[in-house]
Amino acid sequence: MNPPSAVHQLRPASLRAAKETSADIPPYMQEVYYWAYVSPRNVELLDRPIVPRVLLFLNDRRLIRGLLEEISAGQSVLLSSHVYGNLCPYLADRVGPEGTFHVCDVTPIQVAHAQRKLAGRPWAKAWREDAATAGEGHYDVVASFFLMHEIPDGKKRQVLDNLLDRIAPGGKAVLIDYHKPHWAHPVRPILSLVCRLLEPFARSVWDHELSAFASSPNDFTWTKTTLFGGVYQKVVVTRR
Repeated sequence: MNPPSAVHQLRPASLRAAKETSADIPPYMQEVYYWAYVSPRNVELLDRPIVPRVLLFLNDRRLIRGLLEEISAGQSVLLSSHVYGNLCPYLADRVGPEGTFHVCDVTPIQVAHAQRKLAGRPWAKAWREDAATAGEGHYDVVASFFLMHEIPDGKKRQVLDNLLDRIAPGGKAVLIDYHKPHWAHPVRPILSLVCRLLEPFARSVWDHELSAFASSPNDFTWTKTTLFGGVYQKVVVTRR
């Protein structure tokens, strides 16, 4: 697979320069997620492994293992957005120098963090692009790690359709995200409050299967596994 074209790559720059390039960040990122993914001070504070560990109620390693087990050395992998912590280097090391690892993100500061983490791995590339168009050609594995619940409902279909279009023959998409918890789960009230205050687009992944956001769901086989009492889901998608 050819590396991303120069037009897609973030020009070599310091993290500070990337932080300052935010004029064309999507409005929902500025209005809803600025504090988490755009604010230079907060991004520096939050991009460390302890953050997903706490936010995922100590299930981060289990969820990462669930993604890694779907990937083999030498494969081509696309991650649809940068993820805080060590997921990017884990995936790059999983495919190894015989494989290809690409990660895209819509915000310059997230791309800069991904590039920093992937330094010294020439088979791994990070560049700026919206998840609705992300990727170069086709991949053995297309991964989404807690992205779908953060996308406005009107855009979920565009993103998912693009990710499914990127699946190579014989390949798969792996979607890891929130799921509707069991009614008696002790963290359900906490997550309900988080959805109401901080995650306005998340409830739709509670109320609908992820396949509902695909334009042609019947063209694919959807295999879902839930974890932690239904709080999380892993959906593996293969073309029929």
